[in-house]
Amino acid sequence: LPSDLRWKHLAGAAVLAGIGFTMSIFVTTLAFTDNGQITTAKTAIIFASLTAGIAGLSWLSVVFRKK
Repeated sequence: LPSDLRWKHLAGAAVLAGIGFTMSIFVTTLAFTDNGQITTAKTAIIFASLTAGIAGLSWLSVVFRKK
């Protein structure tokens, strides 16, 4: 790791990587034919993406907090 980067910074970036949901929605439309299942899957994907975004931003705000 570079001298100014710590593992906790990398962990925050990894949590934020959970936001990448575009491909999941695409695969959902290919995997399911029932509209109810597609809607449920898309809702779960969006909820998981929001959770990852909030968790990642929360973690990084703690990591980069000025002391």
